[in-house]
Amino acid sequence: MSVRYIACVLAGLILAGCASSIPEPIRDPEDGGPSLAAVRADPETHLGKTVRWGGQIVEVENLPEHTEMQVVAKPLEYDARPAGHDRSEGRFLVRFPGFLDPAVYAPGRQITVTGTIEEMVTRDIGEYAYRQPLVEGEGSYLWAREEDRPRPYRDPWYDPWYDPWYRYHDPWYPYPHPYYPYW
Repeated sequence: MSVRYIACVLAGLILAGCASSIPEPIRDPEDGGPSLAAVRADPETHLGKTVRWGGQIVEVENLPEHTEMQVVAKPLEYDARPAGHDRSEGRFLVRFPGFLDPAVYAPGRQITVTGTIEEMVTRDIGEYAYRQPLVEGEGSYLWAREEDRPRPYRDPWYDPWYDPWYRYHDPWYPYPHPYYPYW
C-alpha cells in the first residue's frame, strides 16, 4: 500500500466526520435564528426572520386551507432534536399548508420546524390568554419515539471472573482461601 492511498483514505474519513448530523429538511438556518424568548420580548424586530425551533406537540388543528400546530418549545441539542428534559422556553404556533394527520402528529411527539415568523397571536390556554409567535412552516422533522428499554438486573456482588471449576473447594488445594493465602 502506498502512502498516497493511505493519505486519501484518511482524508476521506476525516471529511466524512465533518458531515452534518442535522436532518435535511431542517438544516436552514445555520444558526437557528433568534430564540423564542427574544421574539416574545421584542416581536416587531424579529418579524420575517427565519427560525429553527423544536419541542413537543401539544395540539394539531386542521383548518380548510392549512394546519396549525401548537408546540411547547424545548432547547435544541447538537443534532436539532428537542432536549428531553422538562425545561420549556414557552409555546409557539406553526402553520403548515394542507393537511397533517393528527394521528401521526400526535400530542407528545417531538418535532423540529423551520419557518418564518409571521406575527404574534393570542390563544387561550385554559382561561389564560397566552401570546405566542406564529411561524409559517417551511420544513419539519418528526422525530422517532424513544422507547425505554428494560435494563437487565445486575447483582452488585456478582463476580464476572467467577469460574465454577476453580479449585477453591478442592481439599487438595494448597490455600483455603484464594485471595488470602495466609489466613
